[in-house]
Amino acid sequence: MAGARVLVTGASKSIGRAIAASLARKGFEVLGTARSPVTCPEPPPGVRFIPLDLLDDSSIDACLATAGPVDILINNAGASSAWAAAEAPPERLREILQLDFFGPVRLIQGVLPAMLARGSGFILNIGSLVWRFGIPFQSAYASGKAALAAYSWSLRNEVLRRGVRVAILDPAHIRTTIQPSSLRPADPTFRAGFDAFFRERDAGMAKAQGPEVVADKVLSILRKKRPAPFYVVGRGAGAQVFFKRFLPDSVIEKQVRKSFGL
Repeated sequence: MAGARVLVTGASKSIGRAIAASLARKGFEVLGTARSPVTCPEPPPGVRFIPLDLLDDSSIDACLATAGPVDILINNAGASSAWAAAEAPPERLREILQLDFFGPVRLIQGVLPAMLARGSGFILNIGSLVWRFGIPFQSAYASGKAALAAYSWSLRNEVLRRGVRVAILDPAHIRTTIQPSSLRPADPTFRAGFDAFFRERDAGMAKAQGPEVVADKVLSILRKKRPAPFYVVGRGAGAQVFFKRFLPDSVIEKQVRKSFGL
């Protein structure tokens, strides 16, 4: 796959930067995106940056036009959130869904026709384990990632025989400096659980692996001729998914609520 053109969104920092740098070192032609490339840190060697704001349809169109046909699309850019579901501001909820679902879908629709025409391509969407477990106070983020996962699976079944591979990678806690957009609940009955969410999150981040582990997993997936629909990465991710497969949902959600003091 050396020389294949890859578009990696959100490549200026953390997971996206690690993915872009890793692929460039392996000989891929890497196009990375950032909202403002001129202000982002020095790009990794071999990575060329393109402006992209997933909240702006014209920016998405311009990014696609600049990138041209790509062999691989890695939808990594997005945003996390933390607030009580009952108090989610509609405009911020729409923004999270635009960043985590509608924007990535626009990019998929932009690159897919050329992939279908030549009978080859790979679309890898970076999700999150959050959507699988109903993590409290992350309803918007979980919704966006769940929608992207469902979309990816349906798309995969449509295009697999046309030579286009589609997969989704769900990381567990990965050590980054990115913080979720948050609103402390106005309703005092939610505040103890909200505070417990951040304690649990901070504890997970303290023992989390770095973004390089995601980059290594991405490279492994891209090398597969017949990738599975879903993959996970991060410390404990495989065990969490394994137990969820065999334990009743009532047991899983009881453990989730216990973890957050709910």
